[in-house]
Amino acid sequence: MNYNVTLKEIALKSGVSVSTVSKALNDSHEISSITKERISKIAKSLNYRPNFFAKNLKRKTNFIIGVILPDLKNDFFSNLLVGITEETCERKHRIMVYQTCNSPEKEITYTKLLSENIIDGLIISPSLFPERHAEDNKYLIKLSERHLPIIVINKMVDNIVYTNTQLKQSNNGLKLGKDLVSNMINKIKDYNFQLEVS
Repeated sequence: MNYNVTLKEIALKSGVSVSTVSKALNDSHEISSITKERISKIAKSLNYRPNFFAKNLKRKTNFIIGVILPDLKNDFFSNLLVGITEETCERKHRIMVYQTCNSPEKEITYTKLLSENIIDGLIISPSLFPERHAEDNKYLIKLSERHLPIIVINKMVDNIVYTNTQLKQSNNGLKLGKDLVSNMINKIKDYNFQLEVS
């Protein structure tokens, strides 16, 4: 099938409500194991694929971290990405990666693209030097003001809530990548907790 099968289609074929189908596919204790198995078989026969974004809408998170790096041919950034990838898999998150090739224009475009309600946090090594291009880095400050957790690698950006990690502190890109993801996930949890309390 070339289209996404809906819960409504599964419900019609199963002879139950859409709500029952949703609960069954999410392994709710409210639905019997026999009904779960029957609905699961029908869903598989229709090649049903869950809508990842819709499923996580209620959780206030997509479990996706954006990563923007300047040069993936660079050994350090290549190892950094391996560490990020391994840790996100381990922590049941996903990543969306963009390479800027040290282009400020690409960096701004990719950042805007990722920040449109897709990602829960951003790890970025800016190609711009904020101290010399304060105007160009306004996009990062705007993102921070929207309370998007941001980790900026090896650059200093004024008036932004971020964790600055100086690359010279570590030659081990793999370990640093894992540490960055761990730090980011903690920042996302803290932000979501603040949303629920406020």
